[in-house]
Amino acid sequence: MYIITIDGQTAHGGNTERMTAVSPVLTLFADKVGTLSMSLPSANQSYDELVHGKSVVRVFDDQALLWTGRVIDTSVDFTKMMVITAEGIFAFFNDSVFRPADYGENLTGFINYVIENHNGQVDVFKRFQIGQVSVSSQSGKAVYKSSDSYRNTRAVLDEVRKNFGGHFVAYEHDGANYLNYIADFEGISGQRIDFGKNLLDVTYGVSGEMRRTVVIPLGKTVGDTKQRLTITSVNQGKDYLIHEEAAAQYGKIVTEVVYDDVTDPAELLQRGSAELASLAHPAPSIVVTAVDLSLVDQSIDTFHVGDRVHVISPPHGIDEDLEVTAIRLDLAKPDKSEITLGTPENSFIERSI
Repeated sequence: MYIITIDGQTAHGGNTERMTAVSPVLTLFADKVGTLSMSLPSANQSYDELVHGKSVVRVFDDQALLWTGRVIDTSVDFTKMMVITAEGIFAFFNDSVFRPADYGENLTGFINYVIENHNGQVDVFKRFQIGQVSVSSQSGKAVYKSSDSYRNTRAVLDEVRKNFGGHFVAYEHDGANYLNYIADFEGISGQRIDFGKNLLDVTYGVSGEMRRTVVIPLGKTVGDTKQRLTITSVNQGKDYLIHEEAAAQYGKIVTEVVYDDVTDPAELLQRGSAELASLAHPAPSIVVTAVDLSLVDQSIDTFHVGDRVHVISPPHGIDEDLEVTAIRLDLAKPDKSEITLGTPENSFIERSI
């Protein structure tokens, strides 16, 4: 049974109207902040107690904490039904600013530095402790080199993830918030997705929006100027790279790729070439929507965001492991819940550990 509390007070999962929400749905993602949406009747005991940006919402599966977030939006309709949206705790990093700073090669030390900087600016309930860090920095490569501008802490973490890969995992445990930075997910679900059994839908294809056939690599700002380092000096006077085969097939599609930590033209050329290869031929994506049978049969292994799941669908030519990228939990009608699986991506998630 799912229980929802707001500031420690039961808003859903009780046996009276004062402790019952309408249409509560929790959506967890592997690539963005999770959300909880629900409606509260005026008789609900939490109806008049909400504070935007401050009220803490928790979702429990029986006694186990499943998700933590905060209320960010409310609206009241003609019948005085209050519609609530809450966002997960990774969004707390939107509430602090990272001042200009350069940092060395210690990635774990930098993540800890970012967290301490964040903690010094926000309320106690928004503070984090560093958890597991299994992503490794590259020898000789600075973890972070800033511009002169002040940046949102969330944007700084996003840049670190872009440069080093991996996944951020934000969660609450024993009353404290933690942030893990892991190289890869290790979960493997024992529940299989089968055509004709628990498979609902399949989408397969390549997004043309992601394809680029020409890139202009840009490095760190040079001196006191606003000009960035280019590859002109090591690329026959050209500041761009072109994927000839892809450009002939799809046309010239140009984009810039920025590496704030690169100060050497040769390294900039190497990294730009690697990124061009992936942008010219983006990996095909497979998106599978399925039912989690464990919600109606507890003997079956459940799914978690980031888990690897074997999917078999002969009509679609699929017989491979895919990653759970989203889970939509209907907290009032669990049998209506769905999961989405697809091609793995570097990301952050919010989950209970």
